[in-house]
Amino acid sequence: MIHIANCKECSHSTCCYFNVPLTPEEHFWGYYMVDEELEEGGKIQLRKKDDGSCIYLNQHRLCSIYAHRPSICREYTCDDDERIKYMEQYLDGEIPILYI
Repeated sequence: MIHIANCKECSHSTCCYFNVPLTPEEHFWGYYMVDEELEEGGKIQLRKKDDGSCIYLNQHRLCSIYAHRPSICREYTCDDDERIKYMEQYLDGEIPILYI
């Protein structure tokens, strides 16, 4: 069962810091800015900003392409995602900035 995410109810946009793989069709359409260097399991990923967030996350921490977001974003739910629970429990919802 796929739970459709309602990102407008989210207060911290944690999932917007995860890698976002595109389907071959989404990549072919050319609608999304991608990072050709960042491939995970052979999948092209959405480009990220310098802080590690999705290129489409705006200054209000909302998706600037919400109506046209990739399928993985449409299908994702944070309900049982351990990464989200960790952020909420240990980091008070703050996104750590990692310098490598």
